[in-house]
Amino acid sequence: MNKFRYLLVFVILAIGIFIFPHVAISKQEILVDLIIKVSSILFGIIGVWIAVLNPTSLLGKLPSENIDSKTKLAISLTPVLVSSTIVLVVAVVMRFVTVYLGEILFLTGVLLKIARFTYGLILTILLLMQLWSIFGTLIPIYRVHRKQKIDEYKKRTRN
Repeated sequence: MNKFRYLLVFVILAIGIFIFPHVAISKQEILVDLIIKVSSILFGIIGVWIAVLNPTSLLGKLPSENIDSKTKLAISLTPVLVSSTIVLVVAVVMRFVTVYLGEILFLTGVLLKIARFTYGLILTILLLMQLWSIFGTLIPIYRVHRKQKIDEYKKRTRN
């Protein structure tokens, strides 16, 4: 798993170093708009999942009591919701800052390449977080499907 993380960091840096310094920030802004739209959708989907699963039932439990499966599922979605929220907030801030910095700063040469690299690096990280959130929304579906298969198997073996 650690090798995968290092490889991922290497790929992100490679993309940032070799590609984004040559891509205009105005073109990278299109990606920010896309990330905002997808993050909004993900935020809504994950929010609905958590609302349906009702994690507030956890608040009435004593620490020694067992947690039901719906609450466990809702708790497992919390990091995905946090990630999606962070992506949405950072993308909105980037969109806001880009508009005003473009009017105030006139970057050229090395500073322009550094700005493009930084912008692209942040976009790449946001994209990876968003992909993780998308796969995270599939967790409830997978767990329900897996439990259904296990229950069917137990039913067949008992008969």
